Amino acid sequence: MTIGSNIDKRTTYALYLLLAVLFYFIFFHRLSSFHIRAWDESVYAVNTYEMMERNSLLTPYSNGQIDNFAGKPPLFYWFQMISVNLFGFNEFSVRLPAAISGALTALICFAFIKKHFSLILAVTTVLILITAKGFVTFHSARTGDMDSTLTLGVTGLLFYFYNYVSSGNSRNLILCLLFLMIAFFVKSFAALFILPVMATFLFLKRKNIFKESLFWLSLLVFGTALGLFLYSREKQLPGYISDNFLRDINRTSSITNVDHDKPFDFYFNNLFLDRFPLFIVCVLPALIFALKEENKKLKDFILLNFFSALFILLLLSFSKSKCFWYDMPVFPMLSVVSAYFLWKLITLVLDSLSLKNMVALTLSCVFIFPVYFACKRSFNNDIANDGLGRAEVVADYLHKNRDNLKYDKLSVVNEYFIGPLLFYKYSLKEKDKQITIASVDKLDKETVLLTGNDSIKKYVQSHYETEVLENYKHATIYKIKQPKIS
Repeated sequence: MTIGSNIDKRTTYALYLLLAVLFYFIFFHRLSSFHIRAWDESVYAVNTYEMMERNSLLTPYSNGQIDNFAGKPPLFYWFQMISVNLFGFNEFSVRLPAAISGALTALICFAFIKKHFSLILAVTTVLILITAKGFVTFHSARTGDMDSTLTLGVTGLLFYFYNYVSSGNSRNLILCLLFLMIAFFVKSFAALFILPVMATFLFLKRKNIFKESLFWLSLLVFGTALGLFLYSREKQLPGYISDNFLRDINRTSSITNVDHDKPFDFYFNNLFLDRFPLFIVCVLPALIFALKEENKKLKDFILLNFFSALFILLLLSFSKSKCFWYDMPVFPMLSVVSAYFLWKLITLVLDSLSLKNMVALTLSCVFIFPVYFACKRSFNNDIANDGLGRAEVVADYLHKNRDNLKYDKLSVVNEYFIGPLLFYKYSLKEKDKQITIASVDKLDKETVLLTGNDSIKKYVQSHYETEVLENYKHATIYKIKQPKIS
């Protein structure tokens, strides 16, 4: 395939500049422009803060207690600690590791594919990846969640494993170890989902990895690191291995949360309807092209990515507990496969029209709207003021008023998730603002109270004489004058 091999240096540098600009706007622009999210993001941020306060490098804490729910290894917390030490405890610092992980994943895709196959295929892959809503949105590369770093590890592991099999260079096993360590010590067993596909690929290629001394050395290093971690955590918290660490395996066979009970086709529907809708239709045609591909190494690379994504999606689909963001590691794989189809299609069309020099213009036409909407998402991070938006309105208020909060002491009562409240309690502490998570039935005279729950408002209005100081969306700030006499 010749298209893209004769691109001049000026066009190449223009592509590099374009990607650099896109990386900034899609991953980093306005990263702190929205409040800390409930669930995982706020949990990890609070864990990180309290681990730093207690000088605990292995054991996460929440609200002063060991967080028994946080059974993950500590690597992501360490990344957040570095960021917090550099930029303070705020939304930007807790999200930066995930954003960097997303950008590095895209960069690895670009550098690897450019080196081994084609600049145009590399650019196309990256453009598909960074415009995928499932890869760069909430619970991914723009929030402080672990899945972005997990995706970095899984992608690097898959790519350099392929490079080991195709080149026979055992030094690639060192990079495989590095990326496996990143993935596993961020999100434990989720890093291993891809191993059955890799083992099958080795078998089909008749590659005996067991003869490689670097394989056994890597296995020893990984096992030693895992053993030391488990020993340390078990010593500090007896029962950790059985009650916390191994709980992740149980997610495939039991429902940990009623909201996670989804139908079998949940992930496939999401890909078509929301998370990868523009390019998912390219995946099956790409498989047909790949089966006829004359370049054997390229054929293997595309098929490895296709079947890895399919296997992970099927594994997630058979799992009893489903969350929409668990599919994030498949997006680099799906982007490679989709880009391959577009690359072949552009080749056929432009070659037949003798318009090889029009490749940049063609790509611009294909991606102008996906890139526009992907960048627009980084400018507009507002959350709808219903459902989850109403539940998080207190966090939204504290975020918007961080730098000009009127009240030195503010009590907060919320029936919803406590994570965001703890985050802003710790974050505003640096600005000499005292946030107290209060109980609605124990409010003292002169207390300034913030709440966003209708039931809490009703209780306050019926049990206390109050003055409304401020309204913000669905939140209300009261001043408690005195209890009502019944």
